[in-house]
Amino acid sequence: MEFSREEIEKFRKAGKIAADIKEKVKPKIKEGVKLLDIAEFIEGEIKKAGANPSFPVNISINDVAAHYTPIPNDVSVFKKGDLVKIDFGAHVEGYPSDTAFSVSIGVDNPMIKIAEQALDLAVSMCKPGTLVGEIGAEVQKLIESHGYKPISNLTGHSLEQWNLHSGISVPNVAVPASPELEEGQVFAIEPFVTTGSGRVHSASPSQIFMLQSMKVRLPKAREALKFIAENFMSLPFTSRWLPEEYYSLLSYLVGQNALHQYPLLRDVENSMISQAEHTIIVQDKPEILT
Repeated sequence: MEFSREEIEKFRKAGKIAADIKEKVKPKIKEGVKLLDIAEFIEGEIKKAGANPSFPVNISINDVAAHYTPIPNDVSVFKKGDLVKIDFGAHVEGYPSDTAFSVSIGVDNPMIKIAEQALDLAVSMCKPGTLVGEIGAEVQKLIESHGYKPISNLTGHSLEQWNLHSGISVPNVAVPASPELEEGQVFAIEPFVTTGSGRVHSASPSQIFMLQSMKVRLPKAREALKFIAENFMSLPFTSRWLPEEYYSLLSYLVGQNALHQYPLLRDVENSMISQAEHTIIVQDKPEILT
């Protein structure tokens, strides 16, 4: 998809907001700090900057790769030795950014640097004409050269207005047939590194949802869906962002296929995972937005 100059500027603004907040929040992630405080800080800073969150802040710890966001009144805290992935983004009029970094609480963990090196390598290859499978092959080679595994069933993804996963995936392993990158495309590039076998599986449901349909019978449920559609459109949201009166309707709305509920994604061997992510624009010298 070709974006106009005005659209690219909205992506850039969303990326800069996320990049600035990333540097503000890193020093706050310490032993004993509540996950909820970090999520609310990031989401609040996004709004202060004149944007909105692209999706609920993901705070995924140790063997969890993605999709944990704090519940309302969550009392969970960071513990010494935790390998924490903070994944978030901002959107400007629906044009999203997506970025992530890893932190080890109180101890050094070499997996963090490996994920960052893999990200740098992948981003440097995001030029017109590059096959996404070639990026995956190089990422895999780098990660495995350090004795770890890339996660093969998690990928980077193309971004469009109101769409975080708009159809093209960028693998973290070699794949045989793959599309070619084109000038001006916007992607979130995100290598995951694990001490395990290199795969994740769907575990328990998270508190992250996405609107799928407006077709329900209960008037109160229709009211809740109207609120969701007006505030989040097709982007993911969490129960924390809803009026409390709608909390009890979430299970019903999932059961009616009006909402999709994301599962936690965990390493199949319960092994540690690190992650690094940038939003970029494909060009001869790839532009990092986050």
